[in-house]
Amino acid sequence: MPVNTQLAYNRKGAEFLAYCREIFAEQAIPITVTEEKLFGFLYYQAHRPERKRGKKPGGSAVVFNRDEFNSVMHASESSQQSHAPESGQQSVENTITKKAAEETLNQYYCSILKIWQGQVDMNANNLSKEQLRSQRVKMLLGSVQKHKKWEAAANFEEKLDAEFAPYLLVNEIPRIEEELFRRSFDSSKCCLGALRDRFCFLMSNRGILRGESLFKCELSDLCDLVKEDEGVHDCHILVMRIAVGKTNGLKTLYGRVMRHKNVNLCP
Repeated sequence: MPVNTQLAYNRKGAEFLAYCREIFAEQAIPITVTEEKLFGFLYYQAHRPERKRGKKPGGSAVVFNRDEFNSVMHASESSQQSHAPESGQQSVENTITKKAAEETLNQYYCSILKIWQGQVDMNANNLSKEQLRSQRVKMLLGSVQKHKKWEAAANFEEKLDAEFAPYLLVNEIPRIEEELFRRSFDSSKCCLGALRDRFCFLMSNRGILRGESLFKCELSDLCDLVKEDEGVHDCHILVMRIAVGKTNGLKTLYGRVMRHKNVNLCP
């Protein structure tokens, strides 16, 4: 797991444990993960006011706010009474405000599952994952997930904006390449760094590799395959093999780039 992802999970897990110690202080072991604690914490995170983005000083975890939690739960009780739902499951959908992003809530959920798994491994928790992921927990996660689509439709956002955003810069690629090749070309001290920048641009733009994956690639994993009879010059194919990266897990990533027969069309 990447370091930044691990840090994010640790902070959210620490906030959940602080919530358990604060709200369930009367229990003998308040940090034991249960469905009640999981749902209550996720419900609070889905309804609380939005927080400022950015790292906290010293990388410390967000401190659980008891007053904010009480305010969220009080508003929830008032809303349930006004809607007068027939069941508790309906009240989840009727009262949710969906202020939390889907990705953020999923991070909280996964960090709690990690704590639960540790307790199961130590024989300190006998609940199954199916028991934790109850119907109301599924409805809460699903409602937050749907809100992202509802919000996009209400704001008339194009569905493919994010997917095609990188390709909208295609007209700027020549200018980017010109800047990368001119930068530090006359400096013996900085030329190696400039070469690294050009290689990263080549592999991320043409090799379709994430920049986070390139951080852990090694020069010894770069292969040069030569195809003959492809024209006046031999055709070189660069293949970068990355065993550990941002998204591959236990799988191996391969980034491939091949020289165009027209050198002016090569990055």
